[in-house]
Amino acid sequence: MTLKISASAGSGKTYTLTRHFLGHLRRAQPAPPLSGCALRRPGQPGGTCSLGEIVAATFTNKAAAEMKSRVISTLKEAALDRSLPPEKRKEAARWITAILRDYSSLNIRTIDSLLTTLIRLSALPLHLPPDFTPSFSPAEYFTPLYDALMQDLREDEVPAPSAFLTTDAASLRAALRTACHTLVQMDAQKGFGSKTTLHDLLLGLVHRLLQGKPVPLMETETLYG
Repeated sequence: MTLKISASAGSGKTYTLTRHFLGHLRRAQPAPPLSGCALRRPGQPGGTCSLGEIVAATFTNKAAAEMKSRVISTLKEAALDRSLPPEKRKEAARWITAILRDYSSLNIRTIDSLLTTLIRLSALPLHLPPDFTPSFSPAEYFTPLYDALMQDLREDEVPAPSAFLTTDAASLRAALRTACHTLVQMDAQKGFGSKTTLHDLLLGLVHRLLQGKPVPLMETETLYG
């Protein structure tokens, strides 16, 4: 079952998500201590699932850490609350023991972390190297591509048009020359360096595309007109 909680900032998303997470723990039955963090599903004798199969994803590291803290503190309070029946206190204590025995199985994480884990699990069918590192900053993956393209243009080694690169070296060089000329003519700054000026401009356009925003288009004649 998947539950999505969407609300404005400060409305209690983390609190609500924590309560639902604890609700899943209450509906499951901790297995004997020798079974580690296994859960036994009610009504399914012998059927078990790991604690890691209960997953909560939030946006920030701060919210994830806060939610983990709330889960453990709530279980600790229940384990020490003498107003609760002994079996409930014992169950809460067993959950704390199970979680602290294998803290990494407390699957409360950010969306980025969850997606990274899923990609790592699928690295083989996706033909990714086992040591790949995900990047969440456009500059981290755009700058090496930009540098490589500029180097290829200088050495006239741009590959033939393909599904990724849809133009040839001569067309790219002409477009680069026009772009630099336009920036020199239209930019009021002192001096010009393609490494910073053109790089930053293209990076901004890439960032807009990744956000699903349209890229502003304008003909050169319109700029000079």
